[in-house]
Amino acid sequence: MRLFRTAQRDGVRLAFAVLVTASPAIAHGLLAQDSVQAGADTAKKAPKVNLGPLRRIEFDTDEGTWTNVDVSPDGRTVLFDLLGDLYTIPIGGGDAKLLLGGRDWDQMPRYSPDGKQIAFISDRDGNMNLWVANADGTHLRQLSKDFRYPFSSPLWSPDGTIIARKIARPNTELWAFSPLGGSGYKLAVTGTIAGPALSPDGRFFYLSGIRRLDRMTGDTVMLGQRDRPKVSPDGRYLAYARSNDALTALHVRDLRSGSDRRLVASITPALPSSNQDQLPDYAFTPDGKSIVMSIDGKINRVDVATGAATVIPMRVHVVQEAASPIRVERRLADGSVHARIIRWPTLAPDGRRAVFSALGKLYVADLDNPATMVALQSQSAQAAEPSKGPTSPAASRRLTTSVEREYTPVFSPDGKWIAYTTWTDEHLGQVMVIPSSCLAQSGGCAPRRVTTLAGRHICQPGDRFPDAILPDRLIQSRRHAVVLLAMVARRASGRGEPVDVVFGATRRHGSPRPPAVRRHRRGRAIA
Repeated sequence: MRLFRTAQRDGVRLAFAVLVTASPAIAHGLLAQDSVQAGADTAKKAPKVNLGPLRRIEFDTDEGTWTNVDVSPDGRTVLFDLLGDLYTIPIGGGDAKLLLGGRDWDQMPRYSPDGKQIAFISDRDGNMNLWVANADGTHLRQLSKDFRYPFSSPLWSPDGTIIARKIARPNTELWAFSPLGGSGYKLAVTGTIAGPALSPDGRFFYLSGIRRLDRMTGDTVMLGQRDRPKVSPDGRYLAYARSNDALTALHVRDLRSGSDRRLVASITPALPSSNQDQLPDYAFTPDGKSIVMSIDGKINRVDVATGAATVIPMRVHVVQEAASPIRVERRLADGSVHARIIRWPTLAPDGRRAVFSALGKLYVADLDNPATMVALQSQSAQAAEPSKGPTSPAASRRLTTSVEREYTPVFSPDGKWIAYTTWTDEHLGQVMVIPSSCLAQSGGCAPRRVTTLAGRHICQPGDRFPDAILPDRLIQSRRHAVVLLAMVARRASGRGEPVDVVFGATRRHGSPRPPAVRRHRRGRAIA
């Protein structure tokens, strides 16, 4: 065994030594052969977890989400994934044929250069690893056996080696495997690795960025910030995705002349690099005249010369099994609730009561009540020594009778009013006021609205503005807050003109809006 391992290591060194002068296909053939000698695949199937009774779901569909697509080397068959299963359809469309189904999640299938095998990513062993099977879905073999990091985006090199992206941390890696088995090996590719593609001769790697890596010399050439490159079979065209504002477009570049043009204005939106890569995989047809990819949920055939996209019609009979959801019945208490988190506690000017927000409502706590003080002191002790266990909550009561969610209470400087903000998903938020006399009432009071524009509001006590962009409209309790809250009080009592508070500055109705505000410093708006 020791002699075999030494020979294996020497073989690897020899392979890297000839990589500089030999063709990439030959070099990777040596590496792949060395990996095969390490031993045949002996992966055991992961035991199926007993999920209890399964519910069978069946339906027909002609579209899918984030569908990875490939075309067979003879150009007659389209291979794609849908809901974790692998299917094929004729290039002209028709009924989909199921290759691999069941509870396992299979995705990102790719044909081998001779069309006899497919590589794909599957969680059959509990993690997203690289697998290979015959083109008809038989004779499955597991290649990668990583239980920590997932694999994605497989591709075949011209010599039959399978290369896949390993999403390790902190750096993504490229690994190569022989379809016959073996442990695989890590490629010497650094930097951000997403959407890997190979030139037809296997010499160049194209990676999202787009950067072209020469595997013979190690030189890297930057071709622009683009995603998911793909090279045509004759090596002339480079297709890629380019984000334009909220849209992602498909472009093609002539690698001979350098000309670049847009083929499709809007395709599946690109996402940041993830386990699914930046874009669903797609493929050129063998003659290089068309690109087959998923657009708006449909599999399309895009003409490279004109950019015309034609939908490939399909009908997929989907069969899925779903476990029954786990439900645990638990009776919710309908009495008093111990609020463990309170927000924006505000002390009244006389120091006798406190107003705070809890569970989306405003409450009043009497601080001169001995029972309340004992409860508050007990809660402070509980926070310092959690081992003492829970304590009795402080007695409190609702401040208002409103049904909206209530936040950020703040007292006016004279203590006669309380301003706060509300929020509903349907009507957004407003600034409300309520007289301080309601603090002594047990049934709560009806508030009054003082803003006329719905939006995001905040009544924020403090002594300085945050050094950042503030919400749309703001009431800030600081140096000039006396003026702002006094105006709010006059509005609430029926005196004075309606006033909106915009970015910490007052604006009377009918007057022009202030210029766009980017920053605030010492309470002054800086355009």
